[in-house]
Amino acid sequence: MGPSYFIRNGDCGRRVTNISITSGDAEGGLEANTQYIAYFVLQGDSPRSASKVYAFQFKTDVVTRPVLTVTLSSPKGTVQSNREADVWYALVTAGTTQAPFNLTLGDCATPGTNGWVANSPYASTPVLEAMRLDAPAGKTGSLFDAYADLNNSNTMSIINVVKSSGTSGGSIPVAVCAVSLNKATNLKPTQEFSE
Repeated sequence: MGPSYFIRNGDCGRRVTNISITSGDAEGGLEANTQYIAYFVLQGDSPRSASKVYAFQFKTDVVTRPVLTVTLSSPKGTVQSNREADVWYALVTAGTTQAPFNLTLGDCATPGTNGWVANSPYASTPVLEAMRLDAPAGKTGSLFDAYADLNNSNTMSIINVVKSSGTSGGSIPVAVCAVSLNKATNLKPTQEFSE
């Protein structure tokens, strides 16, 4: 973990300005659901005209995954979300057994993370099946959403293939695409798949 602070110098051009603190400002980015204090010192044209120190406390929001609903009506697919989101998808041939789609949910989960236990009855569930099945009671999304550990290298290999051009990981999806679900698309775009 990097330092718990960062310094930014800037010029507001002698007028009111908005200061935006983004995830690129701090090493590793700002953490979700975390209290921060930003300290400001204002300086005029002379180094002697510095202000007292101002402190601004804020808390970052809790990051909540969007819940996606997919409706298929061959050859169309409609993806709907409960909130704005960027969605990547990969269209793969049924029965794909190449890496990383040949992994099991147990390969992508870490004991103690997201409530996963080493002897889980879902451990041998293929990841593509885990992405299709609903999460158990008390959890949202798919079985994969509920238990896959985002810090697990196997989980990341699947995510990288879905977000890539389809040439990594030993498996070549038929199509890979990104879709923005926002107010302009009414959180519900439709994609037609054809030969």
